[in-house]
Amino acid sequence: MLKLKKILEYLLYLFVFLLPLQTRFIYQEFLIKVQPFEYGRLSIYATELLLGLTIVLGLVFILMKFKSEKLKISFHKSKLRMILLIIGLISLGINILLATSHELSFYKATQIILAFCFFFLLLIIKPDFKRLSWVFIYSALIQSVLALQQFTAQKVVANKWLGMASQDPNVLGTPVVLTNAGRWLRSFGGLPHPNILAGFLVVALILILFLSLRDEIKTSKRNLNLSFVIIFLGLLTTLSKAAILCAIIIFTLALFFTRRDNEPNKKISRLAIVALAVLVFFTVSYPALVFNRVTNANAVEQRSYSERVSQYGEWAQVMKSNLFFGTGIGNYALDLQKVKPNLESWDYQPMHNTFLLIVAEIGIIPFLYIIGLCIYFARRNKWQIDLFNLSHLPLVSLVLLMLVDHYWWSFYSGLMLMGFVGAVIFLARDSSAK
Repeated sequence: MLKLKKILEYLLYLFVFLLPLQTRFIYQEFLIKVQPFEYGRLSIYATELLLGLTIVLGLVFILMKFKSEKLKISFHKSKLRMILLIIGLISLGINILLATSHELSFYKATQIILAFCFFFLLLIIKPDFKRLSWVFIYSALIQSVLALQQFTAQKVVANKWLGMASQDPNVLGTPVVLTNAGRWLRSFGGLPHPNILAGFLVVALILILFLSLRDEIKTSKRNLNLSFVIIFLGLLTTLSKAAILCAIIIFTLALFFTRRDNEPNKKISRLAIVALAVLVFFTVSYPALVFNRVTNANAVEQRSYSERVSQYGEWAQVMKSNLFFGTGIGNYALDLQKVKPNLESWDYQPMHNTFLLIVAEIGIIPFLYIIGLCIYFARRNKWQIDLFNLSHLPLVSLVLLMLVDHYWWSFYSGLMLMGFVGAVIFLARDSSAK
């Protein structure tokens, strides 16, 4: 059983390292006005196969653990949990049946289930936190180097084996920052959008912060500092306002939480000074980019802002006819056609607020059920919330970024990243308690 656990641990490390990989087989596409629709592509990702194998072995491990330790299941507890599970499955079934596209809803539901399985496997196997963090950081380093190359070359070269599409700043619809010199491409790394890369790198920066507080080996410190500089620079090349602001808030909170603890506060202060130096260097090197991105002083920024504001009105209209059981998981953008039928296919996007998007897609009743379930398990397990615990920083970053974007729910990579961040919150707390 110990050998199987070790195999599972390394499979999880491999999956975490490959999280940014977008290699996939698209087996069906939904079309809007004879145009491909990104949020209507049904695909099988290469990493899904790896995760599927890990889940199967994980189930075998759990069964072996029950058998070897002769664990007894409380009938009362298992009965209650079974009832809660059945209620959840019925709600999910109703949601899929009422969806505009049953296929799309079922497909998205399977991805959400996989993300939950990934989350629970990390909690059950409990891989070494330091190793897990380094695996994620190494993956983020590769993405950052790729981002820096894209930023300087001002193009993304297509690679079908990595699942990367070509990106040209001169093509309308490509994420760019507009300056007097022209359209400047934001970095993608190997991910589908600069904002997703930015969220990935913010998580990596938090893990570097955690490791810097625990590691006393000089070599590790040097590696952490170098990794921090490269990853933070990679984050800046995404030009994601939300993620960069989130990183600033995270480090400000970390300094505040450790204000009475001299040694950790010094370590965080050093990282903050390094981050400030990198930020100043980037601003001096690209003043027009930073100015235009921060001030919304051009047509691209103004259009982006107005579109996001208008999405709240669109959300309210969609909710009117889908209040109780939602549009169906993954169907929000499809249902948006009923509200605005004259847009182009690429204009139909999910709501840029993950919480509101979830409410719209699953409905008020299932959403309240999930909230109640979380409160029930929190009280039953006597979870105590320490507002000033550094292990909650991943949760803070998750909430902040979910408030301003949708990829945590609408993209496969976002769902898996959310599962990872959720597990890190618990693993970091348990690791610090040792």
